Amino acid sequence: MAQCCHIRRPSNNGERVSPSELQNHRVSHHMLGPCCLCPLVDQYKPDFVEAAIYVAGTGTFAGEYVASCAQDKCGYFGKLC
Repeated sequence: MAQCCHIRRPSNNGERVSPSELQNHRVSHHMLGPCCLCPLVDQYKPDFVEAAIYVAGTGTFAGEYVASCAQDKCGYFGKLC
């Protein structure tokens, strides 16, 4: 089972960007989301592999925004706080 780490969201004028607005914020601020652990566990992966951000459908964080390995390979998983 993957361990959960809390992921801090960016702020805009002192207020955290809501998870539902992260995609727009990424585009307008030319930024990437959190990186999964694939680059650390596979030397043939790129230096940065962006994680998937979505609303969990099941489990401890069901109904909440989480980030996880987009390829479901390294076990990365974290709740957006």
